[in-house]
Parts: sequence; C-alpha cells; structure tokens
Amino acid sequence: MKYIRLLFLSLSIFVTTLYGSELHLKNKFTTQEKAYLRNKKVITMCIDPNWMPFESFDKHGNYIGMTADYFKIFQKEMGILIEPLYTKSWTESLAAAKSRKCDIFSLAMATEDRKKYMNFTSAYLSIPLVIATKTDVAFMDDIKYLKNEKIGITKGYAFDEIIRKKYPNIEVVDVENLNDGLQKVANGELFGFVGTLASVGYAFQRNFVGELKIAGKFSEKWELGIGVRNDAPLLLSIFEKEIQGVSTERKQRILNKYLAIKYEKGTDYTLLIKVMIGVFIIGLFGLYHNRKLSKINKELHILKNALEEQANHDPMTNLYNRRYFHNIATYLLNLAHREKHNLSVIMIDIDFFKKVNDTYGHTIGDEVIKKLALIMLENTRKSDIVARFGGEEFVILLPKTDLEGALNIANKLKVIVENEIIVVDKRRSFSFTISLGISKVLSSDAEIDDALNRADKALYRAKESGRNRVVLYEE
Repeated sequence: MKYIRLLFLSLSIFVTTLYGSELHLKNKFTTQEKAYLRNKKVITMCIDPNWMPFESFDKHGNYIGMTADYFKIFQKEMGILIEPLYTKSWTESLAAAKSRKCDIFSLAMATEDRKKYMNFTSAYLSIPLVIATKTDVAFMDDIKYLKNEKIGITKGYAFDEIIRKKYPNIEVVDVENLNDGLQKVANGELFGFVGTLASVGYAFQRNFVGELKIAGKFSEKWELGIGVRNDAPLLLSIFEKEIQGVSTERKQRILNKYLAIKYEKGTDYTLLIKVMIGVFIIGLFGLYHNRKLSKINKELHILKNALEEQANHDPMTNLYNRRYFHNIATYLLNLAHREKHNLSVIMIDIDFFKKVNDTYGHTIGDEVIKKLALIMLENTRKSDIVARFGGEEFVILLPKTDLEGALNIANKLKVIVENEIIVVDKRRSFSFTISLGISKVLSSDAEIDDALNRADKALYRAKESGRNRVVLYEE
C-alpha cells in the first residue's frame, strides 16, 4: 500500500488537469449566446481519430475517450447536438477545419498557423510531454543532451514546430499517428517518439508491453483547450464558459475512468501502474542533484522489476501471457527431459464465443473470458502455468503430470464451466462451454510447440466432434 500511495502522489504531481472554478450561475449564457445556439442547431467537431485515451473513433465509428466524456457534458448543458466529423488522421482533421467543414477542434493547442482560422479557449487538460524509447536506452534527465537522434512526432501536432525550434540538435521525423511512431521505435527506425504521458502509457499497455519505456521528459506540457472557428466569437465565449463550469470532481472522475485503478470489480489496473511508474521515474530526474546516485539506482531497480512483472501478464485476466508462457515452458521442458518427469499440456477454447459477443456484446464476452480464467486458477495447482494465448484460447502447462492426471483436470474444468451461469441482466442469463485438447510432452520434443501442436489437433477434434468435450491426442 505504501508503494501504491507513493505512485499516486507522483501521478498527482505530474498528470494533472486544469481545474477552473465551477460556475454557479442560474443563467450561464447571455441572450445573444442563447440565440446563437438556437439558430445554430448543430455544431460540427474535428477530433484526432488516433489519440487514445484522449479521443478516437471505435470500430463502429463511435466517438470515445476523455474528450467524448467532456463533450457529453457540454452537449447536455448547451442543449445542442455536437457532431464529430469522421476523419482518418489528425492531418485530415486540420484540413477539414481550415475549409470550415467543422466548427471546433475538441482538443488542440494554439499555433501561429491555427490562429489564422481558429481561436482557442483556455486549457482544460495539461499533460506532461515525454519521450518513449526501447528498454535498453538509459534514462535522460535532460532531452537537450540528445545529439542527431531521429525522434518521431505525429504530423500536424503543435509540438512538431516547437520541438524543431527549441531542440535543433534533434532530427524530427513526421509520423502518421502515435502507434505508427511507437512501432517505428520498436522496429529501430526511430530512436524515440514524443507524445503525452497518458497517450504513450495507454499505447504501451495495449500494443508494446515489455518493448518500450518512457526514457525522459520535456519541461514543456501539452496545454490543450477547444479550438473554435475565428468567425464565431459567441461560440468561443460559450465554450469558455463550459470549460470553466466543469467541476473539479467531474474532471477527476473523467481522469480516473481512463487512468486510475478501479477496485470495485477487480478490474485490471495494469495501465495505471505503468503510467504511474513512468511518472515516478520522471519524478526521479529532479532528485539527481539532491540524492545520492546509489539511492536512485535502488528505486529504479524496484521500478524495473515492477514493469517486468506487468509485462508477463495478460491485462484482462491477469493470467500469464503468451510471451511468458513460452519462456517458462522452455525451462520446464528442459527440466522434464533432464529429470525424466512427466509434463502435459491442455489447450482450451470457448465454444461459440463469437455468438456470445454478437448476442450479448463484447462487455459480456469479456466477463466470460474473465470467469473462465478465474475457474482455471481456482482449480489448478500453484505449480501449473495457466496462460491466455489470445482471444478465447488458453493453455495450461502441468509439470509432473501424466495424461491421466491431465485428463482428470480437464474433465473437472469442463463440468465446472458448463454449470456456470453468466447473468446479463434481470431477464437474461446464459451458460457456456469449453472444448479441451490434451497432449503429453514426449522425450523427442525439442521445444514446447511440438506438444502444443498435438494438443491443438486434439482440440480441433473436440470441436469437430460436437464441442463441450475433452479429447486426448492420439497418433
């Protein structure tokens, strides 16, 4: 708990939102502003479609993220439809704003070029700017010491111009979006990528676990407000009042929704821990001049271990991930060969999982996956390795277990699962089943994939023969 409290303290220092005083006016808008909203009817809005957790479009075209939550508040209080304009990139959004296809930017920073066609409200988010690199890069307490390194920044972002001017020793490379930039860092095409602490941490958790890290911070922060077309001064005034009218509590709730730990349902809090660890590392930079180097090295070692622990687990289920499974399986395979121990594997797949998602939605589908993960953990030994391979596919590695023992475990899991009830709401509930394939590790197996392939074939036979059954691999 002491460690978590320390991380929360760091988060409150470095990841902040600007809290304006809440307006308690019975009539927030002037007569002219009310008339403008009545006549306007619809406000079109441009967003950055690739900038989570701030904002994006989901696969169904829905507007999501922190700013979406803010604009739900604004839309309700203003009594007018605020409609996001679908674009594929921030560059496309900039072009749309220039041509007056949208009235506002949801979240943007003022630049000299943008001021030609947009005015800007005061900031409602203030986010630290960081640099992401590969994990083998040393921590940097000052970015200015970088020399001739290629650093990626999303094309069209305000800080592109600022970084180029302030840090002429850095070679700035335009990238399409955050994921494109981070992927280029992972591939070795770029030394680093510059982005916000929140968006970089969000991307780490989903796509780059264990590959990249936050290696330094800039003194600048991303001060982000709403951009409003400069021929609509009343609209600018309206949104300024909306920003000032959002309470501190509401802002904190929105921040917590995307970055904070949620305890009530045992929800995964890997993202927050990683972000806070990154923030804590950044906080350590200021201590270099006041603390002994040995003490800092101890703290960094603790944080490194914490990051490595997070990199081994699936964020949704907290089971081991595929990467860790293969690492530990190689060790256990060699040990079994050397000590002549039995070693068995079970491959598990949820039956008709797509139908569950299509019928009840992905949120319920996620609950099914988490329920199965819990059942497997509660009904296997501490020495067994339970891993999520992806989607609805799982693997259990059973040290010192022959085929008969593996069959007993598999049948037990099958029965428990088929008797489990998933409650959707007061009127709807359903049960689900699993199919399981079993194989033992042979003395001739050079790697664990040999046994996994046999178990996978047995799993395929289980599904082909009717599902909700256990099949042993047979030649």
